[in-house]
Amino acid sequence: MDLLHRLYGRLIRFLHERETYRALARLDDRELADLGLHRADLRAIARDAARAGRLDVFDWVATTRGGQAGTEGPASRLVGFGLGLRAA
Repeated sequence: MDLLHRLYGRLIRFLHERETYRALARLDDRELADLGLHRADLRAIARDAARAGRLDVFDWVATTRGGQAGTEGPASRLVGFGLGLRAA
């Protein structure tokens, strides 16, 4: 039974990762730049969001690039929840 639970958990994480990636991929380059992201970052962001259950995009940028987390851009805060993004 433990094996089934682990497989189910991995499937759910994979589905959340894929949905988050698709939501981010729909943004154009300017919208991504407003968030401080590059298209090359999308897979890593989606993977981290799926593992954590959610991900604060600005904190992700700050920790991976050594920059400062801020609230630049039109979106004050975006939080990935596996199934997409929501304003926080």
